[in-house]
Parts: sequence; C-alpha cells; structure tokens
Amino acid sequence: MVSPLNGYQHDGKEFKAKGADNNYTKTITPLKGKHLMNISGTDDRLVPYAGGMSAGIRAKNSKLTFLAAEQSTYLWAKQYGYQGKPLSQATKSDAKFVTFSYLNGAVIHYKVKNEAHGAGRVLTDTMLLEFLNNTN
Repeated sequence: MVSPLNGYQHDGKEFKAKGADNNYTKTITPLKGKHLMNISGTDDRLVPYAGGMSAGIRAKNSKLTFLAAEQSTYLWAKQYGYQGKPLSQATKSDAKFVTFSYLNGAVIHYKVKNEAHGAGRVLTDTMLLEFLNNTN
C-alpha cells in the first residue's frame, strides 16, 4: 500500500530496473497504459512521506532512501503520458485524505493524514472500487 519510488528505482532522471545483487543500473522505460494508486501516510518513518532515508529499511551499507510520495506519483503520471507540471493543489481533500489525481484518475495519490506505515488500511471500499472501476 506504500509505493513511492526509492532512490535505486529512479535516480532523479530515469527509471532503473533491478538487476543482479539487487543493483539498479540498467535504465528502463516502464510500460505505458498502466494505472497506479499510491497510498502514503504523513507520519510514516519507514517510507518517509517527504522522501529521504528510511528509519528502518536497510539497503546495501545504509538505509534505503525514498523519493517524496507526491514527487513519485508525479513521475509515474509523467511516464504514463501526463504533460503538465506536478499538481500544487490537491484534487480533493477531507479530514483524513488529500487526493492528487492525474490522467483522469489513472494515477492517483492518497496522502493519509496522521497515519504511519500501513496507511492503506484506512482506505475505504468505495475509494478502492472507484479506482478499480476506472482501470478499464
């Protein structure tokens, strides 16, 4: 339920594929026409919402570094054909969720306020069904 890109998967310019010994050296072009839902909690220390080093996920000789959740979602949207700038305003917001929707909901990010790792558990059936029904 947490899906921001890590620093190995995207180097700031290009997507990378996992290779031998868990190295990400080969530049790739991810498949187009896919749908992506990113659900990230603002209080997540394992996969920090604002990006940066994980408090607990090890990688090689250090801790795994992640891209910010909103930036990660934007990079996927761009890969799937979005041509605008990153959304600076939420598509919608309520007491629990801030939603950023690209490509008519094909790429969607739920910022879950005051939740840590596992924020996806607060996703409602309705929200999930709306996304799944949009993937045709």
